[in-house]
Amino acid sequence: MNSWTRRSFLKGTVGVAACGVLAKVARADVNSQIRVATIGLNAWQNPYRCLQGHLVVLCDCDESVLGKAASDFDKKYGRKLDTVVDYRKLLDRSDIDAVSIATPSHSHSLIAIAAAAAGKQVYCEKPVGVRRAGDKLPPSHTHG
Repeated sequence: MNSWTRRSFLKGTVGVAACGVLAKVARADVNSQIRVATIGLNAWQNPYRCLQGHLVVLCDCDESVLGKAASDFDKKYGRKLDTVVDYRKLLDRSDIDAVSIATPSHSHSLIAIAAAAAGKQVYCEKPVGVRRAGDKLPPSHTHG
C-alpha cells in the first residue's frame, strides 16, 4: 500500500495544477479573450456575475426573459450583448469559444452534446443529464 504524506500530496497536486495553467497559457494568444455565451437565463439570479468580462451572447427561448436580461446587463455593465433565441444558431457561430448551460434539467445533455460536437467548451449546471425510461438520443447526436 502506498502511503501519502502531506508534502508528497502537495507536490503532486501543485504539479498537476501548474500543468493545467501552463496548457492554458501556451495555447492562449496574448491578445485573445475567451468568448462565452450563456444558454438559459430564467433559473439563475445573476447568470453573468462571474462571466461578465467574457460574456458576449445571451440565449434563451423566452424572448421576454432574454430582452430583460440583456437590458439589465447593459444597465449594470454598460455593454450590449448579442441575443439569440435558438441555441442551435448560437452553436453555429465561430466566434464563441465556450457555453454555460442553465436550461431546465431535461435539456442539459442534448445541448451539452451539441455544444461539444460544435467544438465549444461546456460548463453545465447539475444534473448534466436526466434520462427517463424510453428516452433515446436523436440519430444526429449518436457517435459510433
